[in-house]
Amino acid sequence: MVLIIVLFILCFPGTVAADHYFRRSLTAFSKLPDWYKSALFNELYFISDGGTVWLDPLSHDSNVNEEPPIDTVRKLNPYVVVDPLNLTGRSASKSLSSADTSGHVSPFQARTAHGLEMGLFAYLEGHEYRMFNTYDVHFNASWALIQLWPKIELAVLYDLVDMTASEDSTRVAFIYKGLKGLRNARLGVPHDCGDPEGEPWVNVNAYIMYPTDNWKDLSPKFILMAWRDWKITGNRAFLRYVLPVVLSVLQSCLEKWDNDGDGIIENSGFPDQTYDTWKSRGLR
Repeated sequence: MVLIIVLFILCFPGTVAADHYFRRSLTAFSKLPDWYKSALFNELYFISDGGTVWLDPLSHDSNVNEEPPIDTVRKLNPYVVVDPLNLTGRSASKSLSSADTSGHVSPFQARTAHGLEMGLFAYLEGHEYRMFNTYDVHFNASWALIQLWPKIELAVLYDLVDMTASEDSTRVAFIYKGLKGLRNARLGVPHDCGDPEGEPWVNVNAYIMYPTDNWKDLSPKFILMAWRDWKITGNRAFLRYVLPVVLSVLQSCLEKWDNDGDGIIENSGFPDQTYDTWKSRGLR
């Protein structure tokens, strides 16, 4: 099969007809499972077909300190505090234009530069699930980004870090048992960055079936994605920026959900993870 793919690429480079020919040729291999034939194409079409938006940052007045695009958008929500625990260095950071004479760039300045270059990127969980950047499933899909378009993936993770560090005190009524709570609690990794029919990034967590700040898998997935993205890219500025938030989230998880002090969090007897109709108890 590898030989066939190589010959295809050499003989028919970059044409729609060649792609069609290649797909048809696979049907001759009836013994190959369907999932394998599908996987050969990586299904990367969803990166562009999945309701994707990629927004340029708003232009800035030259007299105003530059900030990441996520800040510009989040500040449109009067109930949002961008960094209540002061984990990201925003309060102490200078603007990029006034960097010190040594040329030192702070983690926040590097984060700002990346955001101004990449803008805001989001794609839908699915055509029937209208939520942008649903992070519990982005955990799986993000391999396509980090391996092929790593700067886009870092932009998505930078934004996730900032939304996790922030707080939105808007009161929300959840469907499950009529519970009420905050739209986005500080150090609560958001489920998504919003509904395309609402105000994405301004109002995160469009999912209101359960209060997802109690979900047990969002925080571990966030921590693993941050570690993986640093490990693959070797971007030390990224690591220095995300690490304070990652450590705070890790500590918060243990304080809230490690019931017996063994260093492992426990499920709480309701659907508190991605499989949101499955109840579970005990070790996560």
